[in-house]
Amino acid sequence: MTGQVFFASSDRFTNHFDFHEAIKHVVIDVTHAHFWDITSVSVLDRVVIKFHRETGLIYTPFLVLMI
Repeated sequence: MTGQVFFASSDRFTNHFDFHEAIKHVVIDVTHAHFWDITSVSVLDRVVIKFHRETGLIYTPFLVLMI
């Protein structure tokens, strides 16, 4: 994923995922994305929770903060 994520694009971000597809693992690489506000961070959290709830996948956090 690349680009800007903010409150106005949060729904579009969520709609790019298929939570019912039979998968073994998911990698959401946000290395080249910029999350501008708490709404965008919250939507990423909701995507991770929904993947866990729908597929049973376990989330392993890996976060690198660049300041």
